[in-house]
Amino acid sequence: MGARRPFGATVPAVSPAGMAGWSSRCVVRISRGVSVPGAELADRLLAVRRATEALCAPLELEDYVVQSMPDASPAKWHLAHTTWFFETFLLEPHRPGFRPYHPAFKVLFNSYYVAVGPRAARPERGLVTRPTVAEVRAYRAAIDEALDAFLRDPALAT
Repeated sequence: MGARRPFGATVPAVSPAGMAGWSSRCVVRISRGVSVPGAELADRLLAVRRATEALCAPLELEDYVVQSMPDASPAKWHLAHTTWFFETFLLEPHRPGFRPYHPAFKVLFNSYYVAVGPRAARPERGLVTRPTVAEVRAYRAAIDEALDAFLRDPALAT
């Protein structure tokens, strides 16, 4: 972890690491008939994933689980949910032999995708103490590695 800050200290703005030329207007448009090489798509996706982690870098462990209001989910839940999204909608249906990281995550980190199955109630996401932040980070790392390998797979280009 980084250096400790006194309670109430302001946190400096975070520039997403590794994103040369990044701006809030940077949009990747992929539609029918537009082809983006898998390696380029992997680079862009993983850069955004690293940027998200950079935004969370100033947080202390306790900050990851706070749910300030029923409509705002905790940071830990968001990190896991965005990982669950790629696992559920990209890797599971399109990566032969892929096995979900943890079966409980299918319900725990589903937000509003009714067709996928049951989901945890939004107002109660701040009550979830497990998985830990470290386990969510390990989950993200494993899925990011699988995403990178999947998107760089030459078989996708065919």
